Amino acid sequence: MGYKTVLLADAKEEITEAAELYHQVSPKLSADLLTKFYATLDTIAKAPLRNRLIRRKYRKLNLRRFPYKVVYRVAKDTVFVVAFAHQKRKPYYWRGR
Repeated sequence: MGYKTVLLADAKEEITEAAELYHQVSPKLSADLLTKFYATLDTIAKAPLRNRLIRRKYRKLNLRRFPYKVVYRVAKDTVFVVAFAHQKRKPYYWRGR
């Protein structure tokens, strides 16, 4: 059974910004970022409690090949993606979401 996945507005904005930055370098690279992002969401939806717990109720899963992580929380049968965070960005900037 897969969990329902909901992207919060801030997370949507972050993935859009990252894809646009990579698109300036290479459209293929941008497409690969989005492919890896959606594959990561699929992995999370299949077994969200399997990934590393951070900051009490939040979990994360790193993207392959790109320096980003998907930060999320689980509530009943729904995964709420709260951030698409660059791994070099200030840690836990997304806490208030």
